[in-house]
Amino acid sequence: MEVMKPKTKLYIETTIPNYIFNDSIPDKQSAAKRLFALIRHGAFESFVSSITIGEISRAPEPKRLSMLEII
Repeated sequence: MEVMKPKTKLYIETTIPNYIFNDSIPDKQSAAKRLFALIRHGAFESFVSSITIGEISRAPEPKRLSMLEII
């Protein structure tokens, strides 16, 4: 019987999804996109806090909606 290793749990704070929209730092933008792709494919279990949701909720549109969709 194969023992399943628990997924690494990641806390996502506001900076991480914000990198996706920051073209001035392409290395971090690319890393954030890869990270969210890995999360979508189940490689990691991710969490956000109500504080992070609140910070994102104060961002201007259309970025706000996009960031909320990402997380």
